[in-house]
Amino acid sequence: MSAKALRQRNRQKITLPDSKLEVIVRKIPPRLLPQLMKYRNPEAEELITRQGFDALPDEQKAELASRLFDMLTIIVPACVVSPRIEVNPTSDDVVDFDDLSLNDLITIFRYAMSGTGLPPEEQKEVINSPKAPSAKPSTQWQ
Repeated sequence: MSAKALRQRNRQKITLPDSKLEVIVRKIPPRLLPQLMKYRNPEAEELITRQGFDALPDEQKAELASRLFDMLTIIVPACVVSPRIEVNPTSDDVVDFDDLSLNDLITIFRYAMSGTGLPPEEQKEVINSPKAPSAKPSTQWQ
């Protein structure tokens, strides 16, 4: 397999639901997985699995929301190939992370997670968030 074919297999063009921005997303680079694992909360994950997100105490919901946001600031810039998305960009050619809605960010996050190779139950543990609407993928690969 050529490098170009590998890139095409591992990247997908999607349209974000709120901004309607077309982005090319790749799976989470394996080098990020150890960094992301520090955001896990096994106790909360178990409660969410058994009773749902709403069963968590408000303090735990706030903690999980903070962890999710921290993960988004790592994952979104690392996984969006085009156009570049950065936190506090210094160039006009780059999309500012803060200009995207939470729904758009979670959509990118879900597509990136779907390519990790983790079993769905482990993806759910890492995502650790209420379900967000999904974007419809483009049929065109980049």
